Amino acid sequence: MGKSDAFQQFLDSLDPGYKPAARQTCNRLLLALQRVFTRTTRLQFDQLRSSRLKRFISFQLDLWSSGLSKEAYGALTATFIEETFEDANREFNIDEVRTAVEGTGSEAKERHLKISTRLLDFSAFPYIRHTADNIAAWIVSTLAKYGLTLADVLIIVPDGASNGKKACRKLHVPYEVCHAHNFQRVIEIALGRGSTPSENPEMSSILRKHDRISQKFHQSTQCTKLLQKAQTDNGIRPAKVLNVTVNSKSRWGGVADTVTRDNVLNDFIDIALTEAPQAAAPPSQQDSQSTIDQALCAAFGPLRLDHAGGTVPRPRAEAHGDVDEGDDDDEEQAEGDGAAAGAAAGGAPPPSDDVHEVDPRTLRLTPSEKTSSLYVEGALKKARDLTNRLQTSMGSSKSSALATPDKMHQSMMAFSYSLRPTATISVPRPGRARGAERPRVPVAWNDQYIPASVKTYREVAMRETASRFPMAPDQCPSKVVCVAIIINPKQNNAAYFRTPDVLRSAMASYDLMFSEAVDLVAVREGSTVTGSPGQARRQRRRTGPAVDSGLDDDMALFEVPDGQQETDDPDGEEENEDSIRARLNGEKAKFMTISSTMLTNAKVDGEFNVLRFYALYKQEFPVHYEIALCIYGAIMNEAHVERVFSFSSTTLSNRRTSLGAAVFEAFVMIGFNYPNLEITPELIEAVLQVCRHIGV
Repeated sequence: MGKSDAFQQFLDSLDPGYKPAARQTCNRLLLALQRVFTRTTRLQFDQLRSSRLKRFISFQLDLWSSGLSKEAYGALTATFIEETFEDANREFNIDEVRTAVEGTGSEAKERHLKISTRLLDFSAFPYIRHTADNIAAWIVSTLAKYGLTLADVLIIVPDGASNGKKACRKLHVPYEVCHAHNFQRVIEIALGRGSTPSENPEMSSILRKHDRISQKFHQSTQCTKLLQKAQTDNGIRPAKVLNVTVNSKSRWGGVADTVTRDNVLNDFIDIALTEAPQAAAPPSQQDSQSTIDQALCAAFGPLRLDHAGGTVPRPRAEAHGDVDEGDDDDEEQAEGDGAAAGAAAGGAPPPSDDVHEVDPRTLRLTPSEKTSSLYVEGALKKARDLTNRLQTSMGSSKSSALATPDKMHQSMMAFSYSLRPTATISVPRPGRARGAERPRVPVAWNDQYIPASVKTYREVAMRETASRFPMAPDQCPSKVVCVAIIINPKQNNAAYFRTPDVLRSAMASYDLMFSEAVDLVAVREGSTVTGSPGQARRQRRRTGPAVDSGLDDDMALFEVPDGQQETDDPDGEEENEDSIRARLNGEKAKFMTISSTMLTNAKVDGEFNVLRFYALYKQEFPVHYEIALCIYGAIMNEAHVERVFSFSSTTLSNRRTSLGAAVFEAFVMIGFNYPNLEITPELIEAVLQVCRHIGV
């Protein structure tokens, strides 16, 4: 815009003395800001490492190829729990004031926990081949840039590609395939789109027909006008007129949208296809030659004869661009030979795949296909709900939506449970009703009227879900998921760990992290206890939750764990390391007696929020709090990475093809991370120092 005369005139009208910065200066400032972000993020990770458990950070990675530059890019994001204190703009009860608020009066700050994300690297992949060894080397070099090592990695989430999974195995770090990618594959196979040959040919045939209907209306203005006319003729206001949706070749979500829209517009689609003009017959070879001769005569004049009666060649047309000379005759001869061979064999030409060369009436759905489409829509409704949950990548103690590992696994378990034979799907009734007005009927999977294609969809989806996710009673989830379930007081452990062996394995992962957290908290408390022991004990008592009289559950919150004695003697002996560890180890028993009042206080918009629970009750459960800071920062999907690629594709557009590689990478890094950068005088000074260093 700096080179635009119109924009310069606009700036002159505002301030004639203002001169915009040159493009080169803006590029250098962008590179300087990227360096400042890298340095700031490295300092933040150093602080977290000194105050968190060993494995405190999770990563998501993927590779992407630009359609314009034909360059392969790698993206690596980091997620972790961040503790913040924000202005307390609401009323608190006495329990919250003592546990979750720092300061008093107008200076009061409320503790919040949130899942934070940092884009650590977006750059051209430094190796030609995308092998596991090269991906592993790229991961290590990126971590080193921020002062991180493999010892800091809690878990890595790659996509389903074999090279990404093999790279994690070579690095000997825990990994779990992106849940959203895995589930995408499950539904694609269940719909008969993800394998060859299709495991659900009847479903593939129905979806193929929906795809051709979508193609017909989006490539024919006449059919689109007829569809709109059919709706307005039946009393639908022009503002409410709908068109068919574009189907997706790579995502089953587009299939669900197409089927849903076609189910609503079925009557109008039939009318439009019935009234659509028939496909014109292809011109004969004689007609084509006559048309060509007429065009040549119009362009170069009629044929001329020489003195011997032969034709004089017409002048050759001027060619622009790449021209393959000398091959036309060979290609025409080859085509002629092929056509002659086909005619000699007596074989009919294959049916055309072009929807404009077939009778539009053949594209209409049959009554049985319309019925099956309604059941397909009902079956995909639950899959769509699960996809929305698996693509969630945010969460905080102020939000009712969380992307914690236990919530992800809970969603998968719920979907698997919804595929049992007696479970129901919500099937819409046929008709022209739209949106929330569409009546739906609950139908069980084992209902005799469910089409065979939908039953096959359920069977394949159950099999693929069980093969890709630990759903069986004898299968144990990953260590991160197990610990996330155990330290969430709202989760029912028996529903996840259904055999003694699975329960022992899950508890072993929890005990290991609990022991590490006890060591961390014991060292911290042993070095920070001040004042008399009696004052420290009385402070711990004051920070306990308020008693709700008449509830026996709350009494346990004031009971001293076994092996400890509470006294108000101000001259008592000071707590030593052994007594601190004994008190912290007693937190396990205390955690099993959490009252319903605590769970109620931790609700946000009527839903229990585990991050809010630990923000409120950090002092009551300091060991579990440290575990929560590490475990709940693990995001089991690549939603952030996919957003980076979407942002990149809009940045590197047809109008920015000459954007330099370094500037493009810095643009994406800062553009994606900018919500985490607060423009302060200190930041401005840091950027200016870098600019002076690089000679801006």
